[in-house]
Amino acid sequence: MGQRIRHEPPRPGVGPTVRRLREARGLSLKTLSASAKMSKGSLSMMERDLYEPTFGTIFRVAAALKLLPTELIREWQDDFQKHPDSWRYMG
Repeated sequence: MGQRIRHEPPRPGVGPTVRRLREARGLSLKTLSASAKMSKGSLSMMERDLYEPTFGTIFRVAAALKLLPTELIREWQDDFQKHPDSWRYMG
């Protein structure tokens, strides 16, 4: 018999963290998407983990949230570590 490979569910994307930060700042999808130079639909899909952003998108969204990209990633890591079981995993 072959060796069994254990597959871990992938980490959720940064989108739910972006949504949390956007809402905490009182920003609408329209406002943040315009500031980040992306469509409202793309931002909505990213927030729902249906779209994986490029590095360029992460940089633009972070700037629109008045964060450094590293701060946005740190927020994402903190969210995941605080609530690993509450995330919807993409399969």
